[in-house]
Amino acid sequence: MKPLGPYVAARDLPGRTNSPVRTLRATDRLTGMPVLLHALPDPLPVPDLPEHPHVLRPADCFQVGTEALMVTELPLQARPAQDPELTARGALAALAALHDRGVVHGGLSASQLWSVDGEVRLAGAGLPWGGEARPQAALSALAVILHEMGGVPDALRPLLEAPGHLDARAALRLLSVPAPAARPAPAVSPVDT
Repeated sequence: MKPLGPYVAARDLPGRTNSPVRTLRATDRLTGMPVLLHALPDPLPVPDLPEHPHVLRPADCFQVGTEALMVTELPLQARPAQDPELTARGALAALAALHDRGVVHGGLSASQLWSVDGEVRLAGAGLPWGGEARPQAALSALAVILHEMGGVPDALRPLLEAPGHLDARAALRLLSVPAPAARPAPAVSPVDT
């Protein structure tokens, strides 16, 4: 446990390798509420993100010594996302809203996906993750995350098999299309035998 201003950092969460941004799970010492702290190379203004139910928006940025920290409050019941279907729906909805606003999440990892009351929310958008952030890179990262969670939903196989052909909104629509019903095998009549 490491005190960082009004927060106590419990642990670093895994993320993108070689990124200048680190993610820490922490607790507000005054309220006991969980937060994510994104350690940044320099202080930044809070990103202007869309108000969307699947986007966890940062609340504050402050400095402790030479370290700048962006604070994102987590709901008390937030848990790391684990269900591939729910994660896909929540992440794609968040990415579509972000991409519509011209914001690309350059550091998508499982550590940025949080399950809250049966829905998945995305944190860490609008931060300087390093490298060139592209919408297709976020979708490819999501496909890898889903695969590691237990499998990419069948409707989203194109994210793995034909990367670059879908945007977040089109991928989300694929999840909404019901799977085709299996056709029953033709009956064999006694005349055919």
